[in-house]
Amino acid sequence: MADFHIRVYKDNDHMTVRKLFANGLEEYIPPFRKYVLTLPRTRLFLLGVHIAILMGFQCSYISALQATLCAAAAWCGTLSFVWLGANYTFSTYIQRSLKEDMLDIQKSYIQKKRTCFWVAESNGKVVGMVAARPYSASNGETTVELLRLSVSKEHRGQGIGKALCRTVVNFGRQEGYESVVLDTSMIQYAGRKLYESFGFTLINSFIPPFFIYRLLHFCVLTYSYNIHTHN
Repeated sequence: MADFHIRVYKDNDHMTVRKLFANGLEEYIPPFRKYVLTLPRTRLFLLGVHIAILMGFQCSYISALQATLCAAAAWCGTLSFVWLGANYTFSTYIQRSLKEDMLDIQKSYIQKKRTCFWVAESNGKVVGMVAARPYSASNGETTVELLRLSVSKEHRGQGIGKALCRTVVNFGRQEGYESVVLDTSMIQYAGRKLYESFGFTLINSFIPPFFIYRLLHFCVLTYSYNIHTHN
């Protein structure tokens, strides 16, 4: 077990926490690109382009060199679109978050009732973080939301993620919440494995109301943890 402890956020953690948040999300850009490239619709598009070029070559509309160049251009164009699209999607979310709740963590989490923000510290260095805030559940439950969970790459596999989850659950129990919920994406496999091993249950999946997510059929998953059941 790693030598770490969890404490409430302090003002001098601000820059480290923001960097940890951004770095953690940027790690999902390559998996997102891979997801897009393996989509059936992406493969069909590339296959359609290849067939069209091949038919043009067979009908003597274009030369062999032109066909090769067109195929290469189609592949490069698709890869560039995926590359830039992934960067834009994640960087937009990161920048928006840094300008919203992550801009003033004291105001967003520490100064509000039934809300908190914690960091995991190891050898005097912040290596993880998590937040909790009230969540408006449609079924009327008193629910707390777990969010902004991140652990630095160098300190994963040491139980810090589970300890941060446990911190939110214990906070929820102390504050009288009935359950904990969180949202994660379909490509955040390590995070999903962590939540499921802790006892969270998948209760919903949805596609955010943005064109890029609908185009790619990219789902956000909602997990729930019943505090009373796990007493």
